[in-house]
Amino acid sequence: MSALGQELVLPHDAAGLQAMLDAIPYARYLGISSQLDGADIVLRMPFREDLVGNARLRALHGGALGALLEFAAICQLMLVAEVKAAILPVLRDLAMKA
Repeated sequence: MSALGQELVLPHDAAGLQAMLDAIPYARYLGISSQLDGADIVLRMPFREDLVGNARLRALHGGALGALLEFAAICQLMLVAEVKAAILPVLRDLAMKA
């Protein structure tokens, strides 16, 4: 069930942040977990072979690292946001022309 167009209560604690990450399919696929360490938020993404972007260097794919950074920024904003709830926008019409 999509939450688009519905009011969402923004998380302001460790359990709420983890619940939010668990609700995001890509964050769940990457295995991202969160915890609070005092006033700091710590996100972890376990290493997996299928996330390697360069097999020779055994380096993680840039998209996976970028997603981790984006989720970290989102979680930090959720913690410090003065807003308690938000409504996600709904895309009503999309047309692509070649």
